[in-house]
Amino acid sequence: ILDRMAEDTGCSEHDDCLTCPFPKCIYDDNYGVVRARNAKRQLVIRQMLQHDSVKGVARQLGVSERTVQRAVKEQ
Repeated sequence: ILDRMAEDTGCSEHDDCLTCPFPKCIYDDNYGVVRARNAKRQLVIRQMLQHDSVKGVARQLGVSERTVQRAVKEQ
């Protein structure tokens, strides 16, 4: 059985499921996955804004300027 088990690659929040410090897995429900994806997007947007305009970041990421502005507001 062990030779057929999938490799534990963790998730965007921790690299190993078996040693994860979080009480609830992001894959337990869709809300957790969405929350993790949004947090990562906000981080990327904030980092990109250090070097580019709202319009430039939106164009590079393929999102609306409003999405970029929301990420800035939620800092």
